[in-house]
Amino acid sequence: MGEQLLPLFESVPPMEQVRLVINKLLELASQKGIGQAPEGPTEIPMEPEEQAAYAALEKDDYKIAKQSYETWLKRKPNEQVAIIGLAQVNLMLRIEGLDPELTLKNAKDTDLTSQLMCADIEVASGNNQAAFDRLLSAIKRFSGDDKDKAKAHLIQLFNLVDPSDPRLVKARSELASLLF
Repeated sequence: MGEQLLPLFESVPPMEQVRLVINKLLELASQKGIGQAPEGPTEIPMEPEEQAAYAALEKDDYKIAKQSYETWLKRKPNEQVAIIGLAQVNLMLRIEGLDPELTLKNAKDTDLTSQLMCADIEVASGNNQAAFDRLLSAIKRFSGDDKDKAKAHLIQLFNLVDPSDPRLVKARSELASLLF
């Protein structure tokens, strides 16, 4: 107690004595505020737009979810939850109705649109490295507006990946070396 060590028992005590000592320790800890649950709500309340977006997502209504995230970002432009949510919804809108196998099979290296669709499918299926490699190759291969579109698309996909993911760190570094 008082940040000092206390000997609890010098020999094997009877059970009643152990209970008495433990109960006294718990009582003293409680008086110091140790072991008590925090008062008040432990959950952070959701923003109204966040609630609307989640409700729309539960109904697979990606357009309403997108509008909700965009409204939230107008009010709070740097809100990370809204930025990530919008990126996810945009991805879902882009791949909606695509046949993943057919899209990947029919992709042409010279067709930027097909490369962007394939990258979206790869990210949606958890194959981030393939998507990053695909778009980095597209940035090397294309020029002008197409190069800019590939770069912008890659940056959008970066928002969907954990910032500490080593594949993301590597892809960002490769993008920087391609651009400068």
